[in-house]
Amino acid sequence: MAQSDFLSAIIKSSESNKTLLNIFVTPNSTYSKIKGIDKWRNSLSISIKEVAHSGKANSSVCTLLEKELNSQNCQIIKGIKSRLKVVQINNSYDFVYNRILEVLD
Repeated sequence: MAQSDFLSAIIKSSESNKTLLNIFVTPNSTYSKIKGIDKWRNSLSISIKEVAHSGKANSSVCTLLEKELNSQNCQIIKGIKSRLKVVQINNSYDFVYNRILEVLD
């Protein structure tokens, strides 16, 4: 399967101009970045420098996604205390899809 096929399984359109994104977070890493697609978890794999304590990693996840996806608002909808999360991005499905493809290349 191509990378774009897996990506379409990870991204879901929510309301108009809002997109849901499945992510898997690895806190306490040496760097913060979008690593790639985790095919087994059907999620986007993200590494974060911050430790998972007092919401620091969650805040960093949203900051990283906002920066990388050129979005102004990111919100964790599901999985606040889990490594597997669902995040809402306030941009259209097509915009988020294309930005992730650009970031992963």
